[in-house]
Amino acid sequence: MTRLIVLAALALAAAAATVRWPNPTPEPTPLVLRATADGGALRITSTPDGRALLSATNLAPGKSAEGTVALRNDGSLGGSLAVSATNLRYGAGPGGGSLAAGLQLEIEERTDPTRPTVLFRGPPEALGGFQLGALPAGTGRVFLVRAHIDPALGNTAQGSSLAFDLVWSATADSSCVPPPSLADLRPPTLRLRVASRSALLRRRPLTVYLRSDERVSVTLSALLSDGRRSVRVRSLLSRPARLEAGKTARLRVRLPRPAARFVSARVARRLPFVVSITASARDAAGNVRRATAAIAVGRLPARARRAQSDELARCARAPADGRAPRVSARLLDARALARGRQPTLVVSSDEDATATLAGSINYGRKTARIKGLRPSRIVLRGGRTARLRLGLPRKVLARARAELRRRRAIALRITVTARDRAGNTRAVTAALRLRPRRS
Repeated sequence: MTRLIVLAALALAAAAATVRWPNPTPEPTPLVLRATADGGALRITSTPDGRALLSATNLAPGKSAEGTVALRNDGSLGGSLAVSATNLRYGAGPGGGSLAAGLQLEIEERTDPTRPTVLFRGPPEALGGFQLGALPAGTGRVFLVRAHIDPALGNTAQGSSLAFDLVWSATADSSCVPPPSLADLRPPTLRLRVASRSALLRRRPLTVYLRSDERVSVTLSALLSDGRRSVRVRSLLSRPARLEAGKTARLRVRLPRPAARFVSARVARRLPFVVSITASARDAAGNVRRATAAIAVGRLPARARRAQSDELARCARAPADGRAPRVSARLLDARALARGRQPTLVVSSDEDATATLAGSINYGRKTARIKGLRPSRIVLRGGRTARLRLGLPRKVLARARAELRRRRAIALRITVTARDRAGNTRAVTAALRLRPRRS
């Protein structure tokens, strides 16, 4: 037997950026809860009950609206869950346009908020009996429904509307349909630490600590560089290591002979060098995450450090990593800037990334770009906070103090653009505003 849940009509209306037309108010469809299965009840409850799951008016091109629904099987039998869009009702606008070609519907599973999964993306007409996988007895699933209007939709669609019903059906069956295979698209998190410098100098095995949020297989590679010559080790392990979720693994690795000779020669001559260990973790769904830790002996020249950083950045793009790094930035020490001193920038990221810095300063109605900002490039480590003193040019500091003495407000803005190893970028801006004291 099949149980149907009709969760309220979705009503949308398109509008241009300058002209907005009134739109009809959607009428919710009552919730239908009937039917039982042989040998046990298949009882589904849902939220919202009988209310509109998604409703939006005056929705401009390029904008979206979303709503969340939670389904639960309170019966004693499992079932396979499906969803359909029925009773589509298009309303043309004053210009004769329609939303038929400009609306995209997206269904995303949010049962695990930390791992959202897009199950369907397309026009409402294509959503007919779409299988969402199993709904075992005594369990529930949460879905987010999002409607997006194409930014290229013309002005002829102003005032047009669309309403339809989303019908969620569960069929009692002993052999339920398994969840979609594309459910896991998030790479695992990976933490890496290498110890220690003394073991490296004494030609002893290095200790590598690894931790992940899910079960993964890990491979290790190494890059040794002194700024002029480098030695790359493709694999430090004879076979991939297995990591259990939430547990820290401790591995002992020994450098192969070419790398060991490289270290011995630099230690004997007291030359600086860096050993970088890169861990690559792959989960059961094939998602890959990489992390790098380094041990530095001595200090390389600036040119050698830049060359080594560029060589470390040459890695293959992770096929499933399409998420930009999460970056936050803050500017501190407003009093220092008022006294002609350098402010402090605090930056953090949830994964390893390379960030570039750009700045501007506002004097009243004038905005000037800061040339010669130091540093212009920094390296961010995942899960760590970088705190650095900025190097603003002397002319900028002197101009800021002069404007404050004239009782004029100033604003300093630093834009941090972070790029991870998969090529994803995110830009954030930190601002520091100073206003003169009132006499």
